[in-house]
Amino acid sequence: MVQVTGKKSYARVREELKASKGQDPSRLEMFRAYYPKMELPKIWKLQMQL
Repeated sequence: MVQVTGKKSYARVREELKASKGQDPSRLEMFRAYYPKMELPKIWKLQMQL
């Protein structure tokens, strides 16, 4: 079974992010790519600032 985010597979999204950044995307970056309109919890925002 292939997992997809709308019209693109997770693997395809991961490869596009990898190509744009030059390294593997983090789990947070993948989450943001999948759910761009979803608000992140405050604890995650604080961790990103470190």
